[in-house]
Amino acid sequence: DDVVSKTMATWIPTWFVSSLKDFKITSRILDVFMVSHCTMPIYLAVALTCRNRERLLAATDPATLQRVMRQLPRRLEREHACMEALEQVIEAALEFIRLYPPHALVPSPTSTHLTSRMLTDSMQPYAM
Repeated sequence: DDVVSKTMATWIPTWFVSSLKDFKITSRILDVFMVSHCTMPIYLAVALTCRNRERLLAATDPATLQRVMRQLPRRLEREHACMEALEQVIEAALEFIRLYPPHALVPSPTSTHLTSRMLTDSMQPYAM
């Protein structure tokens, strides 16, 4: 779990920054990451994904989905009012972080144990 979270924590900012050519957009994204909670890259990725939901759902195979995902940050640059589009994505990310705060999404070690136990117990009737 720790390896996955560390990989995601570095991959998402890299996904944004390496995809973009516009310095203003790149620096604005990095500013948001630096002054926000350390999970903000994840929330920003969710907001950008939600903004492009239809395009992602239209992907018919894994290769197309990967290509579409890789191009999502760059799509912001192509929009007519790219800084406005970016600010909308940032606002959506801030709304997500308000609605689903990080502490509510990441269980503590004791609650993880409790959750695992509850899951195991709930599956008992289905065990063969």
